[in-house]
Amino acid sequence: MRTYDTAQVRDLALIHLGVLPTGETPSAADAELAEIAVDAVHEELEGLGLLNWPVCAVPSNVVLAVVALVASKLVNSFGLGDGQAARYAADGQAAMTQIHQQTTIGNSGRTRALYY
Repeated sequence: MRTYDTAQVRDLALIHLGVLPTGETPSAADAELAEIAVDAVHEELEGLGLLNWPVCAVPSNVVLAVVALVASKLVNSFGLGDGQAARYAADGQAAMTQIHQQTTIGNSGRTRALYY
């Protein structure tokens, strides 16, 4: 499975927000702010027991959800307005649900019931 490092997640979040054109490099200030958000999301997920990967190796099955969470943390920093903030907050909630589903399937102790 492909993984994404911190810089890739950072750039994807900035692209998702529309503040970084695809293929461009973020300014040092934007990169630092976004990396802080990546670390914050990682710590939050770790605190909830939803992590089984290091911050430098986000698996492809959850990377878009992680990007949405990072973007939701950054939206106010880039002055995108209340309407945008509400949209990204909703995206963040949906992303958290997706991460929870992706990381707990197979770890929940549930078994498949067979009825005869």
